[in-house]
Amino acid sequence: NLWVYDALEGYRALQYFSWVLYHTGLMMVSAGVAKYISPQAAGSGIPELKVTLRGVVLSEFFTLRTGLAKLVGVICTLGAGSTIFLGKVGPFVHMATILATQLGRVMVRVAGTKENPARKYEMLVAGAAVGVACCFVAPVGGVLFSVEATGTHFALRDYWRGFFSATCAALTFRLLPLLHGES
Repeated sequence: NLWVYDALEGYRALQYFSWVLYHTGLMMVSAGVAKYISPQAAGSGIPELKVTLRGVVLSEFFTLRTGLAKLVGVICTLGAGSTIFLGKVGPFVHMATILATQLGRVMVRVAGTKENPARKYEMLVAGAAVGVACCFVAPVGGVLFSVEATGTHFALRDYWRGFFSATCAALTFRLLPLLHGES
């Protein structure tokens, strides 16, 4: 967008409209993806996660389609610079729990066992910890958030699992810019 803005040097009105149209276009793509591809990708995802952890089954909430729609929506929203109004913690938690659910399904298929509701719960809790840890690079904060999100009960073994997964995620999230060449 800056190259268009710079190319229109001297034309203040055109510079203004190019700047506004760029951000508006990204926000429209974000909203369109949430509306037409996967309506479950709209919103932060944390209230729905809390409802799911309480035992309510939400269809299509943890699917790859919803994860891809959420990913495109978050990329466009962050690209438009709207993090002040929308935030990124909720979408990161939602995407991490989607990945945790999908990994749990893969584990069930590979092991050839039946799906275990307790294991699914543990994966969701660890996914919530990973989402916060990726957002703030704070594994302990991720675990504390997952304790808060689960509300009524939290097994001691979930602390360590959540902390380990959140630490790995925070480390990976912190190392990715270094591998890309940024400091």
